[in-house]
Amino acid sequence: MHIFLFILYYAAAVYFIMNSSYFKASHISKSILITLFTIKIIVGFAYAYYFALPIHIKSSDTWEYFKESLIETDKLLQQPKLFFSELWYNQYATNGGFFTGVNSFWNDLKMTVFVKLIALLNLFSFKNYYINLIFFNLYVIAGGVALYKLIKYYFNINQWILIITVFLLPSYLFWSSGIHKDGIIFTSIAISFYLFHSLIEKGFLKRKIVLLFVHILIIFLIRNYILLAIFPIFFAWIVAKKWNLNYAKIFLTTFVTCFLIFIFSSSFSLTKSISNSVVQKHHEFLLLEGNTKIETPLLENTTQSIIQYLPFAAKTMLFQPVAFESTSIFLTFTALENYAYLIIALISLFFISKQKINHPLILSCFMLTLFIYIFIGYTVCFGGAIVRYRSIILPFTILPYVLLIFGQIKPPSKDLI
Repeated sequence: MHIFLFILYYAAAVYFIMNSSYFKASHISKSILITLFTIKIIVGFAYAYYFALPIHIKSSDTWEYFKESLIETDKLLQQPKLFFSELWYNQYATNGGFFTGVNSFWNDLKMTVFVKLIALLNLFSFKNYYINLIFFNLYVIAGGVALYKLIKYYFNINQWILIITVFLLPSYLFWSSGIHKDGIIFTSIAISFYLFHSLIEKGFLKRKIVLLFVHILIIFLIRNYILLAIFPIFFAWIVAKKWNLNYAKIFLTTFVTCFLIFIFSSSFSLTKSISNSVVQKHHEFLLLEGNTKIETPLLENTTQSIIQYLPFAAKTMLFQPVAFESTSIFLTFTALENYAYLIIALISLFFISKQKINHPLILSCFMLTLFIYIFIGYTVCFGGAIVRYRSIILPFTILPYVLLIFGQIKPPSKDLI
């Protein structure tokens, strides 16, 4: 029965991709879109198999979430009121830290929401992990299409170079194809950028405002700290556009202001919770054990400590994991992949032009990457976890360099938004 359902849902997804006006507007051929979708399904199978191996199964989030979702599906069918009421149930005396992971309602909420989402999908898949892959990857490929259309709105660039950058970067492809929060977060960011841009270019349409709110809410529920990167980007873009100011200066000023607030936040009672959340998250990671754990300097909630930790955070995000340092072939491959991206970034320096470096889309990708990299660099101390968290925004990270090298700015294509 599950095989029949898989074929049926796959055929329905393919039909939707072929006939949806949203996908048609991308100007990517139907055959390419279907191939990309199929690749993601295949990689999703590989993802599931990899984390089902005895060496990984005990620490496998994807299968643990699925097992918990089976219980939640039964609860939904038998006690629907309890199923939904648990979304706002708080087992702690207080809500806890907004960004912390211990004794925090907000941290538990992202797990609760995600597991209950899978539980809802189980109603349609008859509790089958592999059928759920179709639903997940249909949503994720829609995020890739949103980012693709946004780029094509502004730039002429070889289609295959752009397709590889947006859809097929190895780490991103792997981590976004399984049942986990990563693909959902990438898609929510991409669609939020797409909708935000559409609103400021075409005016405020009620439907798009609602959709933007929904995707901002998804980010809030699953990875709330990412909003601290997205909101300043939106602010800088609006200010520069509304008053016809230099985009590079406004984006740089916004980034530096936000970074200084973080650096000195421990010195003021009004902002101390910002640095405290980061330091606490760092200490929570230190309590964990794993094969890819990195020795880190002491990080305390003081301005001096935060400044001193910055070089290590930058080194960690740029160069971890180190190739051949681990016995894991997987980590060695991702390290070599990361080195390739660093080489591309260096090459792009020879293609910098005043017009491109002042472009809001390129600046937005730079700023998003810097914010997320800083947060991860200060909090995460496992090479494997860094690879995964970095992969969520990998297309955004690589896009500026690809656009500097291969992209040509063009008059906006109104039909793409």
